Amino acid sequence: MELLGSECKKEGEKCLKEEKYFEAMLHFTKGIKYDPHNPNIYFGRSEAFLRIQQFFYAIDDAKAVIRMLPKWPKGYLRKAEAESTAECFAEAVATLKKGLEENPDDTKLQTELEKARESWKKQRKSENRMPWFGISLGLVVGMIVIVLDEKIARKPLFQDDYIRTISLVALVSICYALARLYRYFIQAQRTSLIEPPPDLLGDGSSGLEGANSTAQNSENSNKKR
Repeated sequence: MELLGSECKKEGEKCLKEEKYFEAMLHFTKGIKYDPHNPNIYFGRSEAFLRIQQFFYAIDDAKAVIRMLPKWPKGYLRKAEAESTAECFAEAVATLKKGLEENPDDTKLQTELEKARESWKKQRKSENRMPWFGISLGLVVGMIVIVLDEKIARKPLFQDDYIRTISLVALVSICYALARLYRYFIQAQRTSLIEPPPDLLGDGSSGLEGANSTAQNSENSNKKR
């Protein structure tokens, strides 16, 4: 069985080189069926999932590699790569820190940790600016509306300072709220990329089981030929 798993691994690696990522995933999945305790097969399938942007499954397979080989830096690097590609830099930083706890002298882990930290810093800085951008936008839009009302309208709507102030505050508040809502949306969207997919069948099965089924069907189809 291990020999069959090794053959599937070779086929999967060949497909990765040819950029046939879905086919590679199927070969690795079949290999896991034959040799479920081989971390290299999980490592290969993790890359295949990563290339087709199935980040949750790429991370899940990387976790399997880490469980089997906690001292192997590549498991942590692959998990962090998937998290960084999904722009979940905080998670990538945590992963690389754990990797360095097991491999304190690994230069690749140290380098990737610095990169992830820098990306996380830029991300937080950008997101923290969003509400302030909303306030600035509200002020600019409010001032433009008030000026145009005075210059163009035959009967200005904002005839006294009190109405102008209330209207300006209202526009600023709306833009501020929209900016915070947008920040929440992009954060939630980013987090959803590394979370388990919804259980559409309601039977507790995952999409990964679907991959196993697809691999089995592919194998059966080849046998019939």
